[in-house]
Amino acid sequence: MKVDERQIVPVGSGPGEVGSSDRGSTRILPAQDDLQALSKAIRRIVHVMETRSKAISRSVGLTTSQIVILQGVADLGEVTTNALSRYADLTPATVVVTLEKLEGRGLVERYRNVLDRRIVHTRLTPAGRDVLAAAPSLLPDEAAAMLAALPSDERASLVNAVRSLADVMETTGSVMPAPTGS
Repeated sequence: MKVDERQIVPVGSGPGEVGSSDRGSTRILPAQDDLQALSKAIRRIVHVMETRSKAISRSVGLTTSQIVILQGVADLGEVTTNALSRYADLTPATVVVTLEKLEGRGLVERYRNVLDRRIVHTRLTPAGRDVLAAAPSLLPDEAAAMLAALPSDERASLVNAVRSLADVMETTGSVMPAPTGS
């Protein structure tokens, strides 16, 4: 029988900590085994996605970001960079660089709004539609079928859990600790 190794730690117990109080509230930390299992699962997902991304890039000559941007233009219609940025979860600067590459290949056209010249819209070209139609799904068909076969409440829970994990990783994962030592 496995023992639950979660730790109960005081929250806000230090001077000046947010949430400090005389009541000494606590929170439960996940067991080290849970954190290791989560880390391993994330590494496995990253590996599969990197492998798939490289295979897609070799087969159609587009990066996954480029495919996501093309799909965004197809889904949203004639669209602004900011709307594409929100759609693709990429920075506006990354979207602009990606659009420049796609435009250079003749897959999208960009043009200024006639009423407000500061606004730039993007639309797919016929070549962009063709390339997008030929591009494989970013999620393997087998994985999509397995997810579709889950009961809707289980699938919704999984989607919410992965979104929450992505939010946590996004807010905490971009900062690397400073190297220590001499």
